[in-house]
Amino acid sequence: MPRPGPRPYECVRRAWHSERHQPMRGTLIQELFRIVGDAHSVDTRSNREWQEKLPVVVLRAEEILYSKANSETEYMELGTLWERANDAIDTIIRRDDDAAAASDSSGSESGLPPQKGLSQPAPQQPELLLEWHLPPLT
Repeated sequence: MPRPGPRPYECVRRAWHSERHQPMRGTLIQELFRIVGDAHSVDTRSNREWQEKLPVVVLRAEEILYSKANSETEYMELGTLWERANDAIDTIIRRDDDAAAASDSSGSESGLPPQKGLSQPAPQQPELLLEWHLPPLT
């Protein structure tokens, strides 16, 4: 059963978005890889399946962060990155749950119209993504 919450997020292009942001986005992607690596144990980081999924989850989360931010300053705010990254992961999980539920009820692959930005995930991803939440800062 899907988790309660807003409908799956559709990435949108905002007025402040620009192609010149690619280097800035690369920097934030590197920071996401760093905090995810720092937050997980050596056992988790050495898991082959986790390693294969890491780039997919990080890139999808960054796309959501970029789309949700109201400004370049908000997007690059490292002080809120931890919370925003977890919110993006929640968004991905809700989207995956909704896609899996639609697939179960309709018999189609996703049962949802194609979304802009993010590709439709495989139904088995929600369980894998649960491991992506970053633990609370201590």
